[in-house]
Amino acid sequence: MFGSRTVCKFTGTPQYMAPEVHQRQPYDCMVDYFSFGITAYEMMMGRLPFCGTTIEQLGDSICHSRPGFTGDFGEDSRDIIVRLLCKSKALRRSLVSRLEEHPFFRDIDWKELEAGKSCSPVARLIRPPVRPSVAINEAENQARIPIWKNRQFNGISFVSERWRNMAKPT
Repeated sequence: MFGSRTVCKFTGTPQYMAPEVHQRQPYDCMVDYFSFGITAYEMMMGRLPFCGTTIEQLGDSICHSRPGFTGDFGEDSRDIIVRLLCKSKALRRSLVSRLEEHPFFRDIDWKELEAGKSCSPVARLIRPPVRPSVAINEAENQARIPIWKNRQFNGISFVSERWRNMAKPT
């Protein structure tokens, strides 16, 4: 989903879906920023920002509630979460347009990171005991998804050549 392409499927994990998905509106890649906001909030707070006992209640919470913040939540952290969890996809687009320049990311050298010359700050903190190997085999992945389901996702998935190369076991 790049450029002006949109999708109208209700697909994904409801707790991480953007308001436009819950409202069954056409959506684009801006939903990924919202999901990133949910994930970042959960990592910082240890809980999800929105709740509901049914998908409908959860959707209502995502569409109309504000996430709560504790007093020790840093200003930069709060601001990045508010930007990512903006209810309006048009406003969210403008709020995240230069996200890498946000003070929250001030310690990241984006050029070094994108060139593969440094790892993310999170990767420096978390060291798994075993490095997982990721094999990307398109034929194998396609075989796992029945063809009728696979057509629903035509044009959505994208794996850049750089990511394919990074995922190869060393």
